Amino acid sequence: MEYTFWKVPQIMYKNPHVQVVNLVNQFPTPFIRCWMDNGDDVIIDVFNKSMEEIEEHMIKILGKTREQLREEREEQREINNPAFFGQQSLRHCICEIPGQMPCPALVEVPKYFTGSYYWKHCGKKVE
Repeated sequence: MEYTFWKVPQIMYKNPHVQVVNLVNQFPTPFIRCWMDNGDDVIIDVFNKSMEEIEEHMIKILGKTREQLREEREEQREINNPAFFGQQSLRHCICEIPGQMPCPALVEVPKYFTGSYYWKHCGKKVE
């Protein structure tokens, strides 16, 4: 079955904490069985269905809606990660971290740190 070859590894990669068991040639008709967190199980009949039809049906039954995915992405953006810089983050510039180069707006940068000096004196000639 194409679905188990192409899609199951993707599902396993995206969901590392989900167990996937593939039983081959043991049942008269192919099906997919999913167990929910509350103990219920869902059986999906996949006989004579294309790979795209199976995927659409599983997303419709088991997946999250587009709105839920969009809300989760927005929530993740709002989380202030200390590695992020900018106006919406905890730090505006990397110069605010101790041990980093001071901000060029406050302290003049040595000429040999600038790109134009490097390319004129140290780097390869650009033709």
